[in-house]
Amino acid sequence: MGTRGLGKGLDDEALDPVWAAIEEAELVVFLHPHYGVDSSAWGDKDNGHVLPLALGFPFETTTAATRLILSGVFDRFPRLRLLLAHSGGTLPQLSSRLASCIDHDPVVASRLKHDARFYLGKLYLDAVAYGSEELGFVSDVLARAHRYEKGAEISSATVRSAGSDRMLFGTDHPFFPPLSSTEKWRSVVENLEAIEHVQGWSAADKDAVRGGNALSLFDLGVKV
Repeated sequence: MGTRGLGKGLDDEALDPVWAAIEEAELVVFLHPHYGVDSSAWGDKDNGHVLPLALGFPFETTTAATRLILSGVFDRFPRLRLLLAHSGGTLPQLSSRLASCIDHDPVVASRLKHDARFYLGKLYLDAVAYGSEELGFVSDVLARAHRYEKGAEISSATVRSAGSDRMLFGTDHPFFPPLSSTEKWRSVVENLEAIEHVQGWSAADKDAVRGGNALSLFDLGVKV
């Protein structure tokens, strides 16, 4: 069955009752794609799974989340809790470009209540980026989101630590298994190392990303 048989997409207004029920029940939606990009986009050369895993999955995550933003889902359901894989894909890096494109497009410009960058602060992101610099940048983008709420006071101050409370440890399991019997799961080790070396995160921030934020988000009732 092709993807057309599965619906029109997460931004279809017909799904509003679903989003409303999820918001009311205070559930968390985890968004993760699976080989949605046409394989012909990767060319004829055999590169294994590198291109779809490294580029395709984050691209699909970015597209799905952006379509939700553009559709006004987060305006209609402001308490909706959406957790994105791949540290939000490329959405953090492209969020200012997205905001500019929206401002110059009359089809969308009047549809949203806030600047597009504001909505990134409504998201939760896994910390599967494999690098401390990448995690630090994502944290910066989340931390600045409140500055783009309509009517907010203009401020250039951004504290990286403030973005860490919406980031959760992830492993990319079952991808990237050990290459030998003595090797540990690299996806686990590298992502833990990345969290540990983010400059501007306190020890408490790092502990929260490693587990405390998940306990809070999923209301597991464990004090940390």
